Parts: sequence; structure tokens; C-alpha cells
Amino acid sequence: MLSDLVFLSILLGVLLVGSTSAVGGGTPPSEMVQEREGLTGVDLGETSLPGSADLQVSGTALTVEAAGRDLWDREDEAYFVQRMVRGDGVVVARIEALVRTDEWAKAGIMFREELASDSRNVCVVWTPRSLVALQYRSRKGDLTNTKHVADIPSPVWLKLERFGARFSASVSLTGVRWRHVGQVELDLPDVLHAGVVVTSHQPSKRTTAIFTGV
Repeated sequence: MLSDLVFLSILLGVLLVGSTSAVGGGTPPSEMVQEREGLTGVDLGETSLPGSADLQVSGTALTVEAAGRDLWDREDEAYFVQRMVRGDGVVVARIEALVRTDEWAKAGIMFREELASDSRNVCVVWTPRSLVALQYRSRKGDLTNTKHVADIPSPVWLKLERFGARFSASVSLTGVRWRHVGQVELDLPDVLHAGVVVTSHQPSKRTTAIFTGV
């Protein structure tokens, strides 16, 4: 069952739209609210260096600093700026920049069942290798799978859509014309953590990702 139609900006730089609603409150369908209230930043996994994000409502950019081994394999190490959401919807984010601590550093959008490092999740990420990947872990503690497209420079727009059990990822250089990256069917709960995620792929180094206004 779809939740009430809600337009909600969960970040400056990230737009959560469609029928998804924030858990614990609603917004009239005619409004689009820009806020960071209710967002929290959390390190996923046992990162050597803690991450951080500017969650103050000021300016047009969201800057996230993160270390972490990777978003990959059976467990994740990254920094996740998130809130709880319910139902179907679309998350769109523009990645302005990502410091290249490693060619497999990653920044993107994630839906996640739990904040445990081995949780089921689906995300779309950009890497300094100019790859955009749809990644997903279909079972808790299982290996991460991926579908990707190559030759995607930054800055870049990413989009992750949820409709029932179907999650679909797209990429754009303009925010207008979109290229399909891939989709996957995952039987995840109605209520999930949603937001932006960053990892440096270097446990002893932080990367910085800048997400700018939609």
C-alpha cells in the first residue's frame, strides 16, 4: 500500500520525492520543505576515523567527511547521513565533488534496513574511476552484488527509486536526461533508513564529498 503523497527535501542537496514520507511526521502534498531536522550521521561498521557532516541549514551544499574500508563484500565501512522514511519514492542527489583518496572511494544514495554493518541495503554510488554502480546486499551478511555503467564524469546526478520491492538506479549529467544503471527486486520492509553515504576506501584517510542543491 502506498503512503500519502508527500514532497520532502531531506537534505540541501538531496531531494526525496514521490509517495515516500518521513516517519514520525507528514508534509502537505503541495509543499516542498527544505530542512535537515531529523537527520543523523552515523558511521557504518568499525571505521578507524569517525565521519562527519554539516547538518546546519546554511548555504546550498552538504559536505560529508568519511573514512571506511568500503561499501562492499559482507560488511560496510562508511558514513551515512540518514533519516527514517516509509513507502515508495525517489531520492535524487547531485555529487559536486569527491576527494580521490582511492579510485574506489564512493559517494551516493542509500536505502538501508538497519544501521548494522552487514545490513541489507541498496545504493547507487559514483567513484573516481568514473563508474556509477547500483549495489545491493539481498541478505544480511551476504556478499554485495553490483551493476554498473562506465565513463561517467563528475559532477553527476544520481537517482534511486523505490516502488514496492523494485529498486531502480539512474544517472544524469544534467539532471534532466537520465541513463538507466540497473534495477533489483528486494523484499525490504516498508520503513527504511534513507540518505547519502560516503566511504574513502582507505581506513586511515578521510575523503570529502560535496552534495549540492537540486
